[in-house]
Amino acid sequence: MVLLVGTPYDIFSLDEEHRLQDVMRREYSCRDLGYVPAIDMASDLDQAYKMVKRTRYDLLVLFKPSPGPAEPQVLQSIRSENPSLLVACIISAGTERDRMSIQSMLDCDIRLSWEDDVDLFPALLTLADDLSFIRRSSGKVPPRSAIIILEEELRSFSRILIGAHKAVWDLTLRNMQQALSQEERLERTSRRPIIIGPPSKPGEGLPPWVRISCVFAPSLMRDDVQLSLLRDHGGALVLSREDLAAGIPERQMIGKFLYNALGMDPPVIGQGESVGPMRVEDLRDLEIVIGTLPSDNLRDVLREGAVRRWLMGTGEVELSDLLRTIGEQVTVTDRDRDTIVAAVRRRRYRGSGTSMMSYDRTNDKVGVLFSKIGSGAMGGKARALHFMGKLLEAEFHDKGYEDIMVRIPRTVVICTDMFERFLSENGLTYTELERLPDERIVQTFLSSDLPPILLGDLRSILDELDGPIVIRSSSLLEDALFQPFAGIYASVMLSNSQMERDQRFQNLCTAVKYVYSSTYLSRARAYIRSTDNDPSTERMSVMVQEVVGKKRGDHFYPAFSGVGRSFDYWPQGDCIASDGCANMAVGLGKIIVDGGASHRFCPVHPRSRAVASCSERLASSQRRFFAVRSFSRVKKTDFGEDSQLVLLDIDEADGHGILELAASTYSTENDRFYPGIGRDGPRAIDLAPILEEGAFPLAPLIKKVLDMGQRALGSPVEIEFALELEEGRPVFHLLQMRSMVARGGGHTVEVGSGPGKVILECSRCLGNGINRLNDIVLVKDRELGDGPTAAIRREVSKINSQLQEEGRDYMLIGPGRWGSCDPWLGIPVSWNDISGVKVILETPADGRPIDPSQGSHFFQNITSLGLGYMMLSTDEDKKADWGHLLESFTIKEHGPVVHLRSSEPIEVRLDGRIGKGALLLLGQFENKDLGAVGKAR
Repeated sequence: MVLLVGTPYDIFSLDEEHRLQDVMRREYSCRDLGYVPAIDMASDLDQAYKMVKRTRYDLLVLFKPSPGPAEPQVLQSIRSENPSLLVACIISAGTERDRMSIQSMLDCDIRLSWEDDVDLFPALLTLADDLSFIRRSSGKVPPRSAIIILEEELRSFSRILIGAHKAVWDLTLRNMQQALSQEERLERTSRRPIIIGPPSKPGEGLPPWVRISCVFAPSLMRDDVQLSLLRDHGGALVLSREDLAAGIPERQMIGKFLYNALGMDPPVIGQGESVGPMRVEDLRDLEIVIGTLPSDNLRDVLREGAVRRWLMGTGEVELSDLLRTIGEQVTVTDRDRDTIVAAVRRRRYRGSGTSMMSYDRTNDKVGVLFSKIGSGAMGGKARALHFMGKLLEAEFHDKGYEDIMVRIPRTVVICTDMFERFLSENGLTYTELERLPDERIVQTFLSSDLPPILLGDLRSILDELDGPIVIRSSSLLEDALFQPFAGIYASVMLSNSQMERDQRFQNLCTAVKYVYSSTYLSRARAYIRSTDNDPSTERMSVMVQEVVGKKRGDHFYPAFSGVGRSFDYWPQGDCIASDGCANMAVGLGKIIVDGGASHRFCPVHPRSRAVASCSERLASSQRRFFAVRSFSRVKKTDFGEDSQLVLLDIDEADGHGILELAASTYSTENDRFYPGIGRDGPRAIDLAPILEEGAFPLAPLIKKVLDMGQRALGSPVEIEFALELEEGRPVFHLLQMRSMVARGGGHTVEVGSGPGKVILECSRCLGNGINRLNDIVLVKDRELGDGPTAAIRREVSKINSQLQEEGRDYMLIGPGRWGSCDPWLGIPVSWNDISGVKVILETPADGRPIDPSQGSHFFQNITSLGLGYMMLSTDEDKKADWGHLLESFTIKEHGPVVHLRSSEPIEVRLDGRIGKGALLLLGQFENKDLGAVGKAR
């Protein structure tokens, strides 16, 4: 706030004749700052003192003062009330001969001369803002360009100030118009050149972060020493002696000089005889020009200075410093060129990368990493990604993490209002949809039309994303705190490689509609009901996201994908739960989130291994990986989530150079593994060249990102990421983040004792409390494979549906990982196949232990819903009294699956604090036949 002190006549003149308030509104409305400084009036310093005691002001303006003997003391009292208050004194040009006496009487920070030009007031406020910023700034302030006005003659100083103010804001407003979001507009405003006047305090010098764009210094024209010192702050441009010979500079001359000094006109760079000159309008143009200039031309451009001045004026001071440093070298090499191009590219990503902006098909969006279509909600998944993108940008800036670049993939979010329009325009209602089977729901959505306004944006997106894309769900409930909905809705991968643009557009539209349809499929409805939410209120947002990776051979995939968790349910060796854990694999992350084979490690102790023997390392190693098919087509008749994915043998990645960083080789002679593939022998995908040999510090980076997410959400988090090598440099892409529910915090449960008989005990459990159930669904067959597990899934799903109709919870017992995509590791059920389960018990398969896949969506939903989870070791399985259990229940067989029921409940005791659990039989059991073909022994 501003307090203006002047006589009633002067205030009347400012308000009526000069229209001060109108001028201020005009100035600040075009700046898009959301406010206009409030100006209060006082007729003298005594009244001002009373007002300062009631209200906190930022600037006190003494307008044409004629101070009496007592007024210096009053001003001192005002300052004591508000020590940070800036005081400005505007002296009438006609009384400037008395300015020395006024200055001696009044302690002012800023002094100006009044020549009936009301533009002096907004210029004064800019100068006051910059002076206040300088005084409160620390050494961590980013570099800012500055206009230095070293002029003691007040009329000259005031005229120069008005010209400088106009030039600065003309330039700033031009930069703001090029911004793509409100956030970026504000950032560009904050990076504008500042204006610095003569020091008001003895010894007050320039802060180290100041880079001088130009200097007005008539009184220093013959002081070459001081001018040299000023040039050390950035190569000052000084108004020439000839320009100053006429005395007080005219505003037109000041403006012309400033426009040149600030680089307001975009530079035109010649590119040699074969290519004509190019006008550099933005950083994208600069990247193109620098990357194609011949070396001699590049050296001349860097030394000439027009590009540096333009960068300074647009707020890109760090880039200007870099060009100046390289330009001062004796020679400019191709490596210097690469350094400049990389810095410009990083700044483009950072400048507009994660700002929230509306998608605009008419703008150049290169470098924009996150945008949205529509005005509705983004959904949980998109909101979390955007939030983490901002955290990563703030933490890693443009330098990455020890030579690892960190970013999010380019993403366009279709907000929920487009989903609502889709439903409304096609007459789709939840009441009618829930009556249909899943196949009919999908077909109904695919045959409906997307909103016309959305179609134009989707077609424009394909002009920008010419590689594979993934269409992900991001509903209102998805990835909400403590109910992550992991893997419940659809995601579709598209190769986006067809020659016909219309075909690619049709595929994208089909994928969006398919994701829309997954909002109401049976698995989603079943999961939503289990969280006490109403399925009819769910709304879907969709993320169109570039797929991280490269085209390798006939397929496209990233070098590595991974899932990290800030809390480890099963810590190994020296690791503790809070160290977190991660699973990584070659290729797309689907192999991990669907429960397939991957390498598990602790980010704090990456060399610690859960698998000890070499034979176990080979047996548990990744053997296949997912990639995007190239040149494939999607048709409505065969459309599905995985229709454009292919499962490849790991040897395919060897031919693309991936295994050099991914594998270790087993030596039969020494019975040990050696990092890398430089010798003959079987290989295990264990990322030893990275995690053990230190090719780059991936594990510390994962831990850092997990800690950032956990601090931000206030709970343990799970992330999905991909790692790719770009020009030999690793780039870490954060794909998703969601909350997870850590074990513990429950009450003490006596696990090994109770009123009944203990059938089995388990030392790897999640959950807390006592569950009493009358039904068990048990898989007799311990053999896994494509055929057996497919049959088991069908029978389990049938029993689950029957028990849900009867309103009965049950315990599920079976071999391997429930929910795994790999039929050799477990039963590949989806969530709606077992939506009524209360406790899950996993047993060894084929006599071999299988580690739980903490990175799977299935596992995440188990923990988030608070279900009981038990995993038997091989020894615990052998000690379990299975015979007694089967004899105590009536049995109905369903092929390899049996349904056990008793009139008396079983009791499952779980103590999540210590990870122990037990199954107990209670009371007297009846053996009424349920139509059993026979009893399972």
